[in-house]
Amino acid sequence: AIAALDGWLRGGTACIVPPLYERHTRTRREGEPFDVAPGDIVLLEGIPALLPSTVERIRTSRSVTKISVEAGEDGRRQRVASDLMRRGVADAASAISIERAEEEAAALASVASVDVVFRSDEIFQD
Repeated sequence: AIAALDGWLRGGTACIVPPLYERHTRTRREGEPFDVAPGDIVLLEGIPALLPSTVERIRTSRSVTKISVEAGEDGRRQRVASDLMRRGVADAASAISIERAEEEAAALASVASVDVVFRSDEIFQD
């Protein structure tokens, strides 16, 4: 994503072809290209956007704010399991939830410092 944004990071424009995540198959595919204008605001989301290997590659005079959205583990597991059940993969829900937690924990251990932490537990309460 950073390489694709190079022109925009230098104050110009960029053409982005975003990946799209297919939740039902847990696969990615190429999305439709779109242009990013000099005055546009760009959000890079997901744990990989906060990894030092990503943050260190952002060279720009633009304002950059790193935001982390955090949630309690119990609520996160419940939301992931509910989502997987809605998608018809209830049998694999526990294994997928554990796999995702392990992947995310490893990534979070190396997350760069952030400017703002947003805690989402209050939003997702029943």
